[in-house]
This record gives sequence, structure tokens and C-alpha cells, in this order.
Amino acid sequence: MLRNNDQTGKNRVYIEISNRNWFLPTQLCQLLQSLTVPMQYIGWGHPNIRGGNGTSWAKEHQLKIYAEDFQSIGFYITHKNEALEELAEYNKANFTTLQSLCDGSIVTIR
Repeated sequence: MLRNNDQTGKNRVYIEISNRNWFLPTQLCQLLQSLTVPMQYIGWGHPNIRGGNGTSWAKEHQLKIYAEDFQSIGFYITHKNEALEELAEYNKANFTTLQSLCDGSIVTIR
């Protein structure tokens, strides 16, 4: 798990998956959504999608989930779960917008 925030400053957690596994990101997304945990973003590790400095072949896929949404899953390791709770509480106190579950439609941003 990595901690990062988006452009608005809202905290999220990352789940990183080896670039060799192209099926696991969508499978995890479907699993999390079946548990009503919305996925904020899937960043694919393909060299045509990410990179540009010659090392993009080694990039991993990244699943990004807002901290308050991931709270229901949590972490087994105590200090990671404490950090997650702190990040989620910050998001709840400073943001009112909720991430919705994906309905399977494709959105193109131009």
C-alpha cells in the first residue's frame, strides 16, 4: 500500500500489481465492487499508456481507492490500519463527494 492524494488533496491507497498480470486488476475491481468498495482509478502499466523515459516496461498496474472507501476492508497490520483510519477521517472531515461504483460504461475524456 502506498499513500497518495489526488489533485483535490483527497487521500487514497494504492494496490500495485505486477505488470505481467493483466487480468488481476479488473478481477480485484470486480471483487471490491461486490463488497461495495468503489475503485477510483486503475492505472495500467503498459508502455504505451505510462512511462516515456525508457523504463516504462517495468511499471506495475495501480489500483487507486479513496481511504474512506477502503476502510471497510482495512489492513491486518496495525500501523497500516491506523494510518488508513487517519487518512479516511481526514477525507471525511474535508470532502463531501463520494465515489460511486462503476457501472461498466466507458467514459472518454478529451
